[in-house]
Amino acid sequence: GRIEQVGTPAEVYDRPASPFVHHFLGQVNIFAGRSVAGHAKVGDLVVAPSWDRAVAAEGDVRVFVRPHDIEISRRRDPICLIPATIAQLIPTGPSTRLELVRSDDGTRVAAEIPHERRIDLDLRRGDAVFIGFTRYEVYDRPLDFHI
Repeated sequence: GRIEQVGTPAEVYDRPASPFVHHFLGQVNIFAGRSVAGHAKVGDLVVAPSWDRAVAAEGDVRVFVRPHDIEISRRRDPICLIPATIAQLIPTGPSTRLELVRSDDGTRVAAEIPHERRIDLDLRRGDAVFIGFTRYEVYDRPLDFHI
């Protein structure tokens, strides 16, 4: 083994040093994308690398997003640009876990939203929605672990 990162629990969780650390600390969605002029493009959504992480100007990237950081909307908006369909809704007390299937590439996305948000949006299995995220990490190196 080797030490991947040293820091307080908050530092390691909020600013993981590698894809391995990010995945090790809990469930994560991994979006495949392309780096364009130093920004990550996932579907129609373009995001800048967070904090001080730089990515290659061109090439493949992976965007890591935790389920509770997935945003959901009934309509396409500036954040929610990726079309998806709700495959499962699982109420878990104060929150609802959702399994979504991206309409553009068929990959599955796990989301967790507050119970009130699900009611406000009147979400049901089979509904078409748009997803996005504002909290994420971008990595441009190949994954050094298996999922």
